Amino acid sequence: MKASSALELLRRYLASAYEVRLRCGLPTIRMLAAILPAMGLLGTVSGMIKTFDVVNLFGTGNARGMADGISQALITTMAGLVTALSGLYFSANLDARAEKELERFKRRLHIR
Repeated sequence: MKASSALELLRRYLASAYEVRLRCGLPTIRMLAAILPAMGLLGTVSGMIKTFDVVNLFGTGNARGMADGISQALITTMAGLVTALSGLYFSANLDARAEKELERFKRRLHIR
């Protein structure tokens, strides 16, 4: 094996190892962003169950009790969606930053 091809192989290995390090947390962020709307939906369901329990016990005359369950449902839905959208934004931002850093690293190693 020529020294130049061994050097090129080493450069590619270093770039590959660096890319793995740069992107190691991104799948976790993407997975959490995908799960968060479902968690919000779970809160929505529990809030609606709470509302139906109030209706079952007191009828529709207890507006305060119904509002509490509806409030829980809406807040958890909103929280799930907002956090999921934030996670997608940060995931995309971190991915773009990792790509720029990887290109900068490859330029330093003189990889085409």
